[in-house]
Amino acid sequence: MDLHPVAPTPQEATTLLRVDENATTSKSVSKRAGFIALGALIWSWVLQAEASQAVQADFNKPFFIVCFNHTAPVVLLPLLVCYFKFTDDHGNLSLLETLQRRSVIPFPKLWRDAIFLSSFYAVTDYFWYAALANVSVAVGTAIFNCSPLFVYCFSICFLHERLSFAKMCGVLTSFVGVTLVVIFQDSSDLNAIEDTSVLAGLMVVLSAALYGAYEVAIRLTVGEDITDTVTLLIMTGLCGLFTIPLWLVGSFFLAYGPIEAIHEPLGFPDSTYGVIMLLATGVMAIVFCVFLPLSLCWTSPLETSVGCMLTIPLSGVVDTVVHNTSFSWQCITSLNYQRPFFIMCFSHAAPVMMIPFIFAFYRIFGGPEDRYAGFDVVGVLQRHSVIPFPKLCRLATFFGAFYVVSDYFWFSSFKHLTVAAGAAIFNSSPLFVYCFSICLLHEKASIKKLFGVLTAFAGVLLVVMYQEDSDPSNLINSSVIAGLMMLTAATMTAGFQVMLARFVGNGMNDISTLLIFNGLCGIIAIPMWFIGSIFFANSPFPSAYEPFGFPDTTEGVFLLTFAVVMFVINFICLTISICLTSPLETSVGFMLTIPLSGVMDILIHHTYFSWQFIVGSALVMTGFGILEFNSMKSAHGIERDDTV
Repeated sequence: MDLHPVAPTPQEATTLLRVDENATTSKSVSKRAGFIALGALIWSWVLQAEASQAVQADFNKPFFIVCFNHTAPVVLLPLLVCYFKFTDDHGNLSLLETLQRRSVIPFPKLWRDAIFLSSFYAVTDYFWYAALANVSVAVGTAIFNCSPLFVYCFSICFLHERLSFAKMCGVLTSFVGVTLVVIFQDSSDLNAIEDTSVLAGLMVVLSAALYGAYEVAIRLTVGEDITDTVTLLIMTGLCGLFTIPLWLVGSFFLAYGPIEAIHEPLGFPDSTYGVIMLLATGVMAIVFCVFLPLSLCWTSPLETSVGCMLTIPLSGVVDTVVHNTSFSWQCITSLNYQRPFFIMCFSHAAPVMMIPFIFAFYRIFGGPEDRYAGFDVVGVLQRHSVIPFPKLCRLATFFGAFYVVSDYFWFSSFKHLTVAAGAAIFNSSPLFVYCFSICLLHEKASIKKLFGVLTAFAGVLLVVMYQEDSDPSNLINSSVIAGLMMLTAATMTAGFQVMLARFVGNGMNDISTLLIFNGLCGIIAIPMWFIGSIFFANSPFPSAYEPFGFPDTTEGVFLLTFAVVMFVINFICLTISICLTSPLETSVGFMLTIPLSGVMDILIHHTYFSWQFIVGSALVMTGFGILEFNSMKSAHGIERDDTV
């Protein structure tokens, strides 16, 4: 059965995409047309960005520019009708009848899809334009081009695309290349990015995520087999039409609304140059909005989103030709990150102490084979591991290395990030855990679970922003690069938890196996510590330099030891919790550390907290309670099925 019932006798007059009898030939024609559309999309994006930047120099009205650009494609509707009046035998039909007759998708469904897509896209773009007031174009572009990661994840969830290591490598390689270009363009350094507001950076991340969802939503609503040019152009025109009421209502709300931070007065640019640039932006927006759905439906959302990364080197060429901009060598090759490394590796290597403790325990309290095993450590560990030992070693190698890299981003971000801001960003990890669980653990999407996660996350934000009546501007003023490093740590931690549940096993409840696994992960951290320390001590990048040596004060050594002991306990309990409950419950449960820390501060340090802190703590516990209640219902359902 087709995804969409076909309207009666559609008459496709355009010759841009003619259906061929041979399915293979038709597919190749569609693919070639898709690459042409993608090329036009890339060029229009670059030119639109140049024009938009010129407009916003003296006309900082993000909502106006968004709605003007999104309304502009409405001109396609009269153009299409005029074209068909001159080329069609049924030229005496009304505008609505002409469009209905030419659409492959039934017209009521088409305009419903257009209402949804136009509203969704307007909100997405508003976050982008609003963030540009506090973020440079280079930084914004670097962050926004993480959208293919979201596109790929959404494609796996909703378009049933298969998980592919090659595709993931392609996406990540492109993303690293884009980051290099925008960070080091014009021979600049990282200071401009470090000084950018973390709130503006997170707004761009949100825009990138919504944009990725928008691309997948187009493919999902229109259908995978829809390549009819006229239908896609009609949908684009309808999206422009349905943006008009959104523009009117939103403009009056922003002009006369009570929220001063988003106030935006009515009016057009007051200079001829501004009007010309605004019109140029609108024209490029029409071209962009025309070729975006064509490219999405003729190729795929992932190809389109990764292809749009080519706007970055293309922008570099334009800047070189037009603005005589020079580019540094990093635009072609490498990138550096910041320290520290010692504390993180010390903490990750510490669980190796579990191995001799486990061996000693079984040598004393084990069976006859263990008591007379001599110094055969491997033999004792093999006998008490449910998972075959070679496989357990491979898993420990992968997870040990992965967790080290994940934690490096966490520790490094604190150079330019407050603990409150770091906690707020890092506690977004349950959102990634839930998404990864749907992709990799085949967990069913649930409104209740998503609501529980979002409730807990909102509570965490309230707690960390308003603890001790602190000023939320501390979060806004944090470095965006530190914020993104913390967000990367949150994402990788989520990936670690979900992959651990998948490869070690959700039903794994053998404590000795999990403890052996923890100890082996500590062994893997030792060579990484050794190699990394030499690299950072002799690093060619001054910002990554880290000399050898332990803390030079007694207090420093004590605090380091205490932190390592706490990490070992945390790592052991984390592994057991993930395998005995679920990654989602564990990650949301971690949010309870925020209100618990508040209670300890009250008892020990006699601090006080605002009402927002109390409300936030209640929201965190409510969100966790929702997830626990949902999990218990699922468990009872399984038990009933087993009984029956």
